[in-house]
Amino acid sequence: MMAFADAGLSLVNAADTLLIHPNTVAYRLGQWHKLTGSDPRTFAGLVRSVVGITS
Repeated sequence: MMAFADAGLSLVNAADTLLIHPNTVAYRLGQWHKLTGSDPRTFAGLVRSVVGITS
């Protein structure tokens, strides 16, 4: 989540940072949305998720 935010919402840049495939980043973001109900691909969802993680 943090790598995705730091990468400017870019799947490719986040994947490069994490040394994984961009599809893996997309899958993990989808799983986060499924489990928490907060979609990290939207600005509001990403803010909620980052605040929740860092609090």
